[in-house]
Amino acid sequence: AQHRLEQMLGAWQEQAFDHQGRRIERQSFSAGVCDSTQLSDPGGDPGEALLKAADGALLAAKRNGRAQVRVVPAAPGPR
Repeated sequence: AQHRLEQMLGAWQEQAFDHQGRRIERQSFSAGVCDSTQLSDPGGDPGEALLKAADGALLAAKRNGRAQVRVVPAAPGPR
């Protein structure tokens, strides 16, 4: 997912749009990525835990600057 989002980010940054007579260029986005194997103890609703973890990664990406893709680190221990 991280690799694909980075590809999408690169393609998005190359796009230019005309809107109401103005040229809009160099757009970016940031993203947070998580999958169930990255959660040490999802507890409760696994879907909610995934969203919360991905949101945390997104907030970290935004704090670090524009055009970031951040992945939740793998949980410690055996799977």
